[in-house]
Amino acid sequence: MFWTRLSKELYATIHGRKLTIAELSAATDLSESLLYRSALAYTETPSATPPSLRLVILVMKATRDFRVLKFICNYFGFICLRLPRVGRNKKDNLVKISELQELHAVTIQYLLEYARNPTKDSQKNSVKSLYLCIEYQTGIIRDLRYNFHQLELPF
Repeated sequence: MFWTRLSKELYATIHGRKLTIAELSAATDLSESLLYRSALAYTETPSATPPSLRLVILVMKATRDFRVLKFICNYFGFICLRLPRVGRNKKDNLVKISELQELHAVTIQYLLEYARNPTKDSQKNSVKSLYLCIEYQTGIIRDLRYNFHQLELPF
């Protein structure tokens, strides 16, 4: 199950719309054949190659698509978040805090909608919105640590 799902995520990353196989091959210095074989379902296809960590990292770096990393983290019970850039000044931080407040309001609406009428779409919107809240909060914590060295939050 793990390898099949990992292969699907890798396939989506390699065959995504960001780069063609030829462009990805040039960007990663990996052969097109290896990229094709790595994207096949490892457990279902005899010619498939199990993806190496080096290949996965090079592909993620070239495509800027980190779904494989998110899948691995989720599979082992962890969460994977992108750390936002550090705010440059107080105005940036105030904007981030204001955006976080708006995001929380939208998230609550999605959660209420899901509680009233649990559908696939309302679940998807709720989860996506919750992840965005966590990313924003993580960014604000990072800003606090970066801008105010004397303040260290236990996290």
